[in-house]
Amino acid sequence: MDSLERIAHDPRVRIRKAGLNAQAKCVVYWMRRSQRASDNATLNVAIQAGNILRKPVLVFFGLTPKAHHANLRHYKFLMQGLHDLAHELRKRNVGFVLRSHPEHDILKFCSEVQPCFVVGDENPLRESERAHAKVAAELRAPFWTVDSDVIVPTKLLGKEHYAARTIRPKIRALLADF
Repeated sequence: MDSLERIAHDPRVRIRKAGLNAQAKCVVYWMRRSQRASDNATLNVAIQAGNILRKPVLVFFGLTPKAHHANLRHYKFLMQGLHDLAHELRKRNVGFVLRSHPEHDILKFCSEVQPCFVVGDENPLRESERAHAKVAAELRAPFWTVDSDVIVPTKLLGKEHYAARTIRPKIRALLADF
C-alpha cells in the first residue's frame, strides 16, 4: 500500500473516497474527458494502481446521447477516435468497455465488475463535479480523480484567476517541476 500512498500525494490526484477493497476484481478508469491512451495521467495512475494491487485495468466509457448539443458529425468523430483508443489500450494490456444509453452509467458498470479501485478524470465544471460527488457517495470502492488535461495541476494555482497576467507568473514558477 506504500506505493498507493505515494501516488495519492501526487498534486494531480484528488481523493474523493478513500479506502480499498483489495479482494475485488479489477481497477476501473472512468474515462470522460481525457480520451487518449498516451500522455494521460489518469490512465497512468490506473495502471500503476493495477500493478500495485495485481489487478487488471478496465477503461469504461459511457456514451451519452445528446451530450452538449452534439450532432451526428460529433458522434462519428468520437466513434472513430474511440476505435483508435481501444486499439492503443490493447497495446498497453488495458481492457476497454464502451456502453451507450441506457447502459452508460458508471455505478451500474461498477456493480457488475466489482472494482477494488476507481479512477476518473478531474473536471472543474459544475455538472462534472455533481457527477463525481454522486459517484463518490454511492460507489463501494475508493474513488480518485486525476487532473490530466493541464501541464501544471490546477489545485497548485490557488484561487480562481480572472486574467492571464495573474495566472502566468504562478504557472511559470511551477513549470520546471512539471
